[in-house]
Amino acid sequence: MDQLTGQTCVTLVIDDPIARQCYTLMVPGSTEQEGHAFLLSLDNGVGGAGARQFLAGATWDPIRRRYQEVDRALVEAAQARLSKLGPHPTSAELEALVRQASGQRTTVARLWRVPSGPDAFLAAEARDWAKYGAGGRNFNNLMKRSQANPARATWSRDDHLRQILRNVEKTNAGVDAAVLRNARYLKAGGAILMVAGLGWTYHEYQNTPQHQKAEFIRREAVTTAGGALATGLATAVLVAVGASGAVVIGVGLVAGVVGALAAEGVYRSIYGKSLVGQLRDTGVIQAGLLQGR
Repeated sequence: MDQLTGQTCVTLVIDDPIARQCYTLMVPGSTEQEGHAFLLSLDNGVGGAGARQFLAGATWDPIRRRYQEVDRALVEAAQARLSKLGPHPTSAELEALVRQASGQRTTVARLWRVPSGPDAFLAAEARDWAKYGAGGRNFNNLMKRSQANPARATWSRDDHLRQILRNVEKTNAGVDAAVLRNARYLKAGGAILMVAGLGWTYHEYQNTPQHQKAEFIRREAVTTAGGALATGLATAVLVAVGASGAVVIGVGLVAGVVGALAAEGVYRSIYGKSLVGQLRDTGVIQAGLLQGR
């Protein structure tokens, strides 16, 4: 047991054939099996984090650029409709136009968030809900936000409507810059982490006994997915707030490891209790699971 944290730990003997030496390592766990599982989870966190960041770097930049093009087309269409209303549209006509333009902008933004991944989609939605209120960047929230601005206390409703229409023309400049700036860091750093993590996973798979390979693949898939999901959420949030590439890579890696460990815990809490599953995939049943049966 670790004296500082009170965490139950086990000492593993690690054989490093490349360095031609053995060394001991203390890791969380009560058995050698749990200790090795912890190390594998770290590896899967690195691989999952790298894969997710590489995918983000390769896709978010072109997705964002395409979204900007679509948004410009919406703005041009809204301006054309405004011109048709003449120099002095009624308040009802102006509000109908602004509601339509605002709704189209919100719909397009959400549609273009989908290919970025569920983690990025959730992070962007959470940011909008936190900034504008329940429902995100919809017309009612934009109007409330504009009317609550002390600097606009003397504005008429039409003034607020025209301001909302002007804002429809603008994508989030901070996010635009962050996505474009971080794309190359995510691709490069993600590729390195992905190769390192997945390469080690392949090495471990090759050294896994045949009767344990099915269980190995299932556990690896779950923990790698947990690492990728956690990294995706962290990366999306950090890019949205304009964090630097090094910070995005570093925090994303830590999130990936934490996500993989959490997924490992969930996996073992569910599947680890199945005697039949353990016997089928590993050929071994832990003695502790037979108590009271």
